[in-house]
Amino acid sequence: MKITFFVKIILLLTILTIVPLLVVSISVMYDFSHMEQFSSREMKDGIGQLIGSSNKSLETLGEKIIKNQALTTKKLVELYLETHPDKTAAELIADPEFQSIAIQPVGEKGYTTVIQTKTQNMIAHPNKAMMGKDLLDMKDKLEMKDWWRVVEPTWRDNADSFGYYEWPEADGTYSKKYMYLAVIGRKLGGDTELSVAATTYINEFNAPVKMLEEQKSETENAMTQNLNKTSKNIQYKFFILITAMLGVVILTGVFFASSITKPIKKLKKFAQKITEGNFKEATVDINSNNEFFDLANCFNTMAGDLDSSRQKLEESNKELENRVESRTKELQEKNEELEKFNKIAVDREMKMVELKEKIKTLGGDEKSIQPPDG
Repeated sequence: MKITFFVKIILLLTILTIVPLLVVSISVMYDFSHMEQFSSREMKDGIGQLIGSSNKSLETLGEKIIKNQALTTKKLVELYLETHPDKTAAELIADPEFQSIAIQPVGEKGYTTVIQTKTQNMIAHPNKAMMGKDLLDMKDKLEMKDWWRVVEPTWRDNADSFGYYEWPEADGTYSKKYMYLAVIGRKLGGDTELSVAATTYINEFNAPVKMLEEQKSETENAMTQNLNKTSKNIQYKFFILITAMLGVVILTGVFFASSITKPIKKLKKFAQKITEGNFKEATVDINSNNEFFDLANCFNTMAGDLDSSRQKLEESNKELENRVESRTKELQEKNEELEKFNKIAVDREMKMVELKEKIKTLGGDEKSIQPPDG
């Protein structure tokens, strides 16, 4: 099967264009796929880090709020004790003014309490059942070990202490709480050490983060879907762009190939007419300002020169034929004259032979006989 030059050019341009475009397309699609996976992973990691960071920040904020509330209550209690130096523990428990000062809210469920440090006896607590109760015996209970770990430094060293602990609930579960214990500067009755404890459930502060964690999966799925949709939209637009580029390349290739093959076809027809000897009709009409135009002019000039040379050759042949014909005629005339001369000579010889025969018959001398003239 013969493949035309036009088809070859189209195929060449298409291959030279499609191959790089395919390589670029595959590379871009591959990068898009990895970018999508990377973005999804980074997004999930980012959300996780954000939740972790937010949780840590809110916990830190909660710690500061609890500490500030403990220190504020400590100052209020110290001022009260300074103005009421003779108050006993029992009187403080029964004093509504002291209770309103010593018991301050911390968050939604938290509160402050005032404790006799060494006995861990409550002299201010929102739960009336806890008033006057000695908590020191609770330190040996297994479920209170974590609580005692935070309280012990204040009990032992009469110094501020703080920390997280697991608080046992009535249903047998444990909840994470944070407590700050601040040592009160004035002693009760001159020798009884007091401290303020501020505590609350830490989930009051990181509740928004907990909600965010619960919605994390849903949020990640929604963001992943949006990311996938955006990625597919970009890939679709890229596919349209590549297709459009291929279309432009093919159309450009057709135009370019036509600009080359059309002059070549005209030159082919010119060569066929030259081969047939039709020099007058052998012209190339190419309307382009390029090398094909110059080549066409050269071919047209060559055709004109060939036609002129053929005409001169025909004239020379005709002249030669005339000269040959004239010379042939002269030769024919001379040949006719020669034939006449030969005929005369033959007739003369025949007459001499006859004459010699007659003389010989008469007995004469044939040497004395001269041939007759003419």
